[in-house]
Amino acid sequence: MIPIKFVNKYGEGLPTAICLKTPNSLDWKINFVKIDGKIWFEKGWKEFEEYYSLSHGHLLVFRYEGTTHFEVRIFDKSTLEINYPLDRVQVNNEEDCRASQKRKVNSSFEIGSSSCVEVEKSPKEVLDRTHKMHTGMKLN
Repeated sequence: MIPIKFVNKYGEGLPTAICLKTPNSLDWKINFVKIDGKIWFEKGWKEFEEYYSLSHGHLLVFRYEGTTHFEVRIFDKSTLEINYPLDRVQVNNEEDCRASQKRKVNSSFEIGSSSCVEVEKSPKEVLDRTHKMHTGMKLN
């Protein structure tokens, strides 16, 4: 659930989809639903959660960039920022969330839509491949 203070301040102006940008320059399109004045992440969140192996105890820090864009940083249970993977996703098309946002002179935005990323391999497959490349052995 998105914090109620944020919803009260910006909730009315938000469309039903936002883009989360991670430090590894991946953009994730996340749809959400508004219920009784609360906003919940919906379509796209499960893939984001699985891709970054989020679990209870992880801390996510969001920075609102305006309109539909948020920067997100992910910290593990020890409060260290995670290592963001680079090779496990394939961008669906050349146009990402940032490309769908066109700046006007007055800094207002025109919103477009596009797919952001698609998970290509499971984390286990990537770990196995990475471990094998470095050690010549496969993980069990």
